[in-house]
Amino acid sequence: MKATIQFLRYTSIGYRARIGVIILIGLFEVAFSLAFVWYSKVIIDTATGAEEGNLLYYAILLVVLIALQILFRLLDIRMRRMTEVRMANSIRYNVFSHLLYTRWEELSTMHSGDMITRIIKDTDDVINMMVTALPLTIVAVTQFVSAVVLLYILDPMLAIILGVGMPLLGLLSKVYYTYMRKYTLQVKESESMITAMVGESLLNQVVIRSFEQQENELERLDKLQSDLHESVHKRTNVSIFANLMMGLTFNGGYITAFLWSTYGLAKQTVTFGMVTAYLQLVNRIQRPLFNLIRLLPSIVAAKTAVERLIFLTGFKLEEHKNRVLLEGDVTLSIDNVSFAYSKESKPVLEDFSMVVKPGTMVALMGETGVGKTTLLRLLLALIKPSRGSISIEDETGRVAVSESTRANFVYVPQGGSLFSGSIRDNLLLGNKDADDDELARVLGIASAQFVFDLPNGLDTVLGESGAGLSEGQAQRVAIARSLLRPGKILLLDEATSALDGETERRFLTNLKQEIGDRTVLFITHHEDIAGVCDYRYDLGN
Repeated sequence: MKATIQFLRYTSIGYRARIGVIILIGLFEVAFSLAFVWYSKVIIDTATGAEEGNLLYYAILLVVLIALQILFRLLDIRMRRMTEVRMANSIRYNVFSHLLYTRWEELSTMHSGDMITRIIKDTDDVINMMVTALPLTIVAVTQFVSAVVLLYILDPMLAIILGVGMPLLGLLSKVYYTYMRKYTLQVKESESMITAMVGESLLNQVVIRSFEQQENELERLDKLQSDLHESVHKRTNVSIFANLMMGLTFNGGYITAFLWSTYGLAKQTVTFGMVTAYLQLVNRIQRPLFNLIRLLPSIVAAKTAVERLIFLTGFKLEEHKNRVLLEGDVTLSIDNVSFAYSKESKPVLEDFSMVVKPGTMVALMGETGVGKTTLLRLLLALIKPSRGSISIEDETGRVAVSESTRANFVYVPQGGSLFSGSIRDNLLLGNKDADDDELARVLGIASAQFVFDLPNGLDTVLGESGAGLSEGQAQRVAIARSLLRPGKILLLDEATSALDGETERRFLTNLKQEIGDRTVLFITHHEDIAGVCDYRYDLGN
């Protein structure tokens, strides 16, 4: 609970005044509502002769109260909607920002679909509680107390009689909260699993189609949706039961007030205005209780959502200090590096050493599982060696590889590294200040001149992961983008696997001519690539 409160306090920074205004607007609405009850009683009693007064004055006052209620209701809607949007944007930004700087080994334990659900849907639940549920709770409690006090002033006995059912509602609320929290958690977990499964399936459509697994994927989705349906069904049953009990209690309150009023009229102890006030006050007393119980699912969902978001923001961050970017001739040194993904597992790399001089091309060869990808992760400081050290150096000195040295490495994965947007936008990720001449130069090195033959050239818009280009074309654009980066060490992870033989040879020739003082590390299975490299290392031997 302490962590939940701290999270809500942190997320509300900058928005507490807005939430306070929303609460204040609600309190004014309560005041206007109770004033309406009082003056409607006065008008009826004046009209029936039970009281003396200016009927026109009271009627005008009643109209003003109605107008004020409408005005404040509109203000409430506007303030609430604007606050919801701004707070949601702020929370999503903060959580997303945290994830972008989270240590890779921690982030890799979660499915992307689950994280997306938490960032989007759980944030909405938190906002709903902060901007809607919390103010409504405060306003509802205020309205309940104020209405009870006013009813007690008018008729103490009736107030006491109606108060007999309050303990029952309290017990009902406690039971309701317990079961709603349980089933809401199940619903959220099911929703996350569905999002993750659908996202994964859409990402691997080609594999699914080639293996003819469409029906299997549909069965997986159906199973997950059945689990979700079961949890929603149980939660709905709890809600129906709670609403039934509340309905019986509230109707009992109306019947009690009606019978009491009828008895009072018969005994001439109450006026027609008082009868009207009684029935309105029963609504003002019971409605906030109904709202409070109705808000319980939102509160439960928000508490669960907060816990899920706290889990994300609890990930340890990378230790980014001052960014280190070496400018001269950069030498890469790997000294007796070993790495295992767990204490119990066999080392993926063991006592591996390598020194790479600037201006050279190196092929890192080996079968699957010998540590090629692991080595790349070590160089990018996504993981740390279990033993040994990795460093880079130039004329100014030697620096241990860490998160701060990541700018010295330029990574090109095997595929799927382009973003939706134009080709120009994708290229400028490498260097936002590059002009068209520089873009043309790197596209030429990457054998990607086809870009200029497209109808819109550099401004051709791509879909997700480079959709609109062939796999080979997308990979060449990704290579060109990497050449714009200032880092001196290029890491090409099977980056030419989607290229045909002729295009690959042309690219390698261009790269060898243009490499300058840069170092290129190829993770590859191709002997042709190893043949043009200056050095070759066979991992696993």
